[in-house]
Amino acid sequence: MNRLGRALGGLLRAGDLVVLGGELGAGKTTLTRGVG
Repeated sequence: MNRLGRALGGLLRAGDLVVLGGELGAGKTTLTRGVG
């Protein structure tokens, strides 16, 4: 999930909005850390 976050972070531009939803433990925080 971290690797996916880094890949997504490389595609995002200032002002882009990403909305995450999912069950507890789905990896939302891990994905977000990869983006940052």
